[in-house]
Amino acid sequence: MNISVESDIGRRSAQEDMVLHYQDNHGALLAVADGVNGSKTATIIKEQLASIFVGYRTRVGAGMAMTPTYNALHELTKNETSGSTLTMAWIPKARTCAIIAVVGDSPAMVVDGKTEALWIAPEHNIETNSAEKQAALQRNALIVGGCLCVSRGGPFIQLSRAFGLRELDPILNRKPEIKVASLGKHSTLLIGSDGLFDPTHARTQKEALRIATMVRNGADAKTLIQNAFQNQSTDNISAIVCRP
Repeated sequence: MNISVESDIGRRSAQEDMVLHYQDNHGALLAVADGVNGSKTATIIKEQLASIFVGYRTRVGAGMAMTPTYNALHELTKNETSGSTLTMAWIPKARTCAIIAVVGDSPAMVVDGKTEALWIAPEHNIETNSAEKQAALQRNALIVGGCLCVSRGGPFIQLSRAFGLRELDPILNRKPEIKVASLGKHSTLLIGSDGLFDPTHARTQKEALRIATMVRNGADAKTLIQNAFQNQSTDNISAIVCRP
């Protein structure tokens, strides 16, 4: 596997994105955690994720390890006032698939290098995911200005799933949405933060298709981040690109 990893503070005053690339004899673990209201929760996730995942993978296998890994990370971060997304992928050594788990809206996609095929992972933003919005309302969430809250005085968030953010615990879902994406011999996996491309906008397909074309043409993580700057991204920007 050819893996490029890049992260940049962008035009923000602090870096709240955390990226992880871990490999062993069994495969590769790739992850992006995008901090919300600070970087502490994302930092805890980055520091603990690999060891927790490997422990569960050893006991129950990679496919069954995602949910307990996320549960353990929730226990470590549930009292934090900051928050974080987490999109992680486990790619076994044979590279026939990627097991992808998502909490939040850090985007992931699989791009076929020979065809127009494009797979995009789910995201949990109430602006674009009506099912997540309805589920949050069933947890007694209020919606003010397009954001979820417990009370009209805030705090507020567009995400229906996230780590940390203890004040929003009654209305947030902490469980990962897990998908298995097939990887062919020409498939490239991209994971990023929403500074790279915002999945709430990419759902129109225009932005997703533009990024996919860049990946198909050989762009690595650094090139994608430079392009995001040129397109006036004002957020922290992170990217992980895994090629055959």
